[in-house]
Amino acid sequence: MLIPLHLTALPNFIGTLIARCTNWTVLDKTVSVTIEVSDDPYLVGRRISGYVRAVDETTGHLLILLSSRLDYNGRYLARDRELVVATPILRDHGLGRLLLLWSAVRIADAASFSEDAGLANTIAIGRLGLSGRTKTN
Repeated sequence: MLIPLHLTALPNFIGTLIARCTNWTVLDKTVSVTIEVSDDPYLVGRRISGYVRAVDETTGHLLILLSSRLDYNGRYLARDRELVVATPILRDHGLGRLLLLWSAVRIADAASFSEDAGLANTIAIGRLGLSGRTKTN
């Protein structure tokens, strides 16, 4: 079927279609994450931003180099982190959706990231969106 059956899939479908037709990629784009849930109360409500350094197109994982270092004091202690991994947590919140809206993501420490770890290395859950700038070298 060409058009998805449920409306929640439509933004990801349209965004993916546009990205394929225009060869758009999120690589080297500036993104920001508004943190909604975290074990560290200091992070809740905070906005972090950075550049996408690597993309896994199949899983939707984004490696983000943060603009300012991040300290996390929750289930474990992480100081001066500058690399995090953003993973979509909802089925229809893939990379294509970023062109139109935002995606619900899980933020994990890149140094300890593992697919098998599940939520064990999660720093926060939040809304990831494009910031409209492209990295300049």
